[in-house]
Parts: sequence; C-alpha cells; structure tokens
Amino acid sequence: MNVARFLKFAITSAPKVFLSANYYRIMGSAYVLYENIADKINYLDFFEELYLPDTFYSWFVVTELHIWMISARAMADGDDGKFLRNYLVEALWNDVNQRIKHLGEDSNPSAARVQVRELAEQLQAALIAYDEGLQGDDVVLAGALWRRFYQQEDVDTKSLEVLVKYVRKQMRLLDHVSLEQFFEERRIDWTCLKN
Repeated sequence: MNVARFLKFAITSAPKVFLSANYYRIMGSAYVLYENIADKINYLDFFEELYLPDTFYSWFVVTELHIWMISARAMADGDDGKFLRNYLVEALWNDVNQRIKHLGEDSNPSAARVQVRELAEQLQAALIAYDEGLQGDDVVLAGALWRRFYQQEDVDTKSLEVLVKYVRKQMRLLDHVSLEQFFEERRIDWTCLKN
C-alpha cells in the first residue's frame, strides 16, 4: 500500500475523537478519575464490612466495581463515554503492572503475566455480569457480585445486601452526573459503604 492510500485509509477509518484535542481531554479525565477511585475509596471499609481478605484480588475487585460504575454511566453518552471507559481500564492495567512490580523482586514475571491475563478475562466477564445485574433486579445483581467478590463461596447474605444497596445508591447518584461533569470536575463523591 502506498503512502497516500495508507494516509487516506488512516484518516477515513480513524474515529474523529483521535483527530481532535478532545481525545487528550478524555484520556486525561479518565486517568484522573481512576486516581479518584484508587485514592478516595476506603478499601478497608470494603474488606471489613464485606468480610473480604486484605489481598490484591480483593483490591482488584473493589477497584473494578468502581470502574464499571463510572463506565456504565459514561457509556450512555456515545463515543466519548466509550473512550472514557477504555482509558479507565487502561489506567487500571497500568496501575496493576506497577503494583505487581512492587510485590517483590522474587516474583516470577511469567506467572504474573498469566495471572494478569486471567484477571483481564475475568474483568470482561464481570463487566457483562454487572451490566446484566444493573438492568435486572437485585437478585441478578447480587448473583453477579457474589460470583466476582466471593468466587461462589459461602457468604453472609447481609454482605451481599450491603453491596447491592451500595451499587444501586451509587448508580442513582452517577445518573445525575453528566459526562461533561466527569471531564470538568474529574472527581466523584463516593458514598460510604456502611450507609
């Protein structure tokens, strides 16, 4: 393919967002929103209230839940929302890779890559299950949360009830936040899990 044909192909097939400054605005907003999750969520409340072990996996599922909530809201606003979601997930994987590096020098890089690949597959399945739960009733949402947070192990139903109420309440609040507010304010006031 000659250069002129390649450039014509690249320009006509690339999304318009990549050709504007809006692209950088979305990417920057996503990374700041991700930091808002990582820095503002009280993970210990989640671990204690939901009887989760203080592990990398527990951190990951709590973080992914919050990424999904922002993403579910953003996806209602077309391409900009899709790009926001994509960059939130990219920020997550960048953070995961940094955390894995800090786990220790003795860690096995090839084993870590396999585990990250498994987490990526599980993340995709969880996002679909959460979407179904959001559209369904509390039983469907509780099932999705149980499978992801507790890996289908025995759990006190009160923990699931707390988690379902938290998600429903937070999603109601996010429904009143415009995509433009995500881009301008770049923060979310997360509700307390215990309310």
